[in-house]
Amino acid sequence: MIILLDELLSKGYGIGNSAISLFIAINVCESILWKSFSPLVIKTDFGEEYEGSIIALFHSLITHPDKLRSL
Repeated sequence: MIILLDELLSKGYGIGNSAISLFIAINVCESILWKSFSPLVIKTDFGEEYEGSIIALFHSLITHPDKLRSL
């Protein structure tokens, strides 16, 4: 994955041609993936919810009887 990002940045598809841009791009990708698949549980007024959006979606579809409203 890092090699692919390095090749994209070296061909001019990024913000400059430095390694700093590569590390910024990797950090952004890591943040997006972590926010999507995070298994951490947060306690809210409505009960416990998962922090990760993908995990929260599947948990909501499995546990709630009204599937349309859970979407």
